[in-house]
Amino acid sequence: MWSKAARRVKGVVSVWLADRVVGAGPAPAAAGLAAVVGHVYPVWLGFRGGKGVATACGVFSVLTPLATLAALAVFLAGVWASRYVSV
Repeated sequence: MWSKAARRVKGVVSVWLADRVVGAGPAPAAAGLAAVVGHVYPVWLGFRGGKGVATACGVFSVLTPLATLAALAVFLAGVWASRYVSV
């Protein structure tokens, strides 16, 4: 089973590789979307039961790093205030 860090890295690598091979434009975003969808709906689990949050975090950290930092700050503030990760 892959760890959260490994799933994040797979999201980062998919966007980075698409940017290097194809260049700017929609290709890096499409590669990131494919990586997230592939983790949410894995083939070997019958297209159910995946975990795409860590992969999405890696994708967004490459595509929009400042927005990802802002979302992380809001997430941490919510967890700190409520003591619930699901907030």
